[in-house]
Amino acid sequence: MEPPLERWFLRGLIKALGADIRDRCEEIRSEKNAFADLGKFLSFSSLERILCLHHLEPPQLRLFKNGTEVLADAYTGTHVTRRRRVIRSVDVIGLKRQINEGATLVLDTLDTLDPQTREAAHCLQWACRELVQVNGCLTSPGASGFCQDWDDHDVIVVQVAGAKTWSFGEGGREYPLYRDIEFEREGPEGEPSCKLRLAAGDVLYVARGVWHVAEAEDTPSRHVSFGVGRRTPLDSLTFVTDRLRSEVFFRRDIERTNPKSAHETVTRFASTAQDPDFEDFLIARNENSTARKFAQFPWATETKNLVCVADFPPVIVEHTGSVGVRSCRKSLEFSGKATAVLHRALTPVPKTPMKSHRTQTCRVRSHARCLTIL
Repeated sequence: MEPPLERWFLRGLIKALGADIRDRCEEIRSEKNAFADLGKFLSFSSLERILCLHHLEPPQLRLFKNGTEVLADAYTGTHVTRRRRVIRSVDVIGLKRQINEGATLVLDTLDTLDPQTREAAHCLQWACRELVQVNGCLTSPGASGFCQDWDDHDVIVVQVAGAKTWSFGEGGREYPLYRDIEFEREGPEGEPSCKLRLAAGDVLYVARGVWHVAEAEDTPSRHVSFGVGRRTPLDSLTFVTDRLRSEVFFRRDIERTNPKSAHETVTRFASTAQDPDFEDFLIARNENSTARKFAQFPWATETKNLVCVADFPPVIVEHTGSVGVRSCRKSLEFSGKATAVLHRALTPVPKTPMKSHRTQTCRVRSHARCLTIL
């Protein structure tokens, strides 16, 4: 099942990065005016609503000045509810003071706080088949916030408002990992090797491990960054070793006095980790992924829209006279007559049953309650 490329967000990314955004882009790439409508992302009203209605604190909410993180007590405070629960939330006066003094606000996991951003992240995650997290950034005029740094994941930056100049340096860590053996992050000295200016509507792709720093111009800047965590061969090896836990040979004690024990283990592991295991690794995330939080009350009997809330596309296997669906660690079997309905319903974008197809509409509604477990 192909990802919903008709969505405005994916259309913009495809325009900037190419038709197959699942492929890695090794170089820094940018596209002007990739997005025509950015009202869905990080508006001042939505940002104010998030800050006021949610109990935010570091590391989800952070402030930076000149590359140094601001102490949380400068912009957050605690209060005790009448049930004696201690809650830390944003001190709006302190936050405003820090922003006026040139601080940069960083809001992690924005996709868990804002519905529109959540939908965009979900669509991108289905398209690239990798985990996606969205962060929002509000930068004061002329400020940079962070020092020169690189990320351990690919980043797609969408400039929402204002303008920023991105500078890139030579070198960097080649294919860094979240769990890595090298943590030294002293940026290169001298002039940057490349500079790019992003205005509202522009999109920028930065591969992991590339030195970069961004500075706002003379107006406030807002951008959202979509972090894409790529799977590596190390992840596939972890998948194989987890499967080997079912074999007695790999659960037994290591024989310290037997010099052939290590060689025997490596030989047995190499013979077990065959190509089919790698194929299983690629589809295992689709089958075992979790689902977005979705509440359906038993009294809500009318079904207006259908949407698949799984993190990744379900695995649909068509058999003679039946069709199977595997997702979220569940396996369901349907009649073959439901094949068209399943392909229509199992998408990350809400679908409304078409009134002109009454038979299909009835089938969609009849299967809707069963499909909610996906």
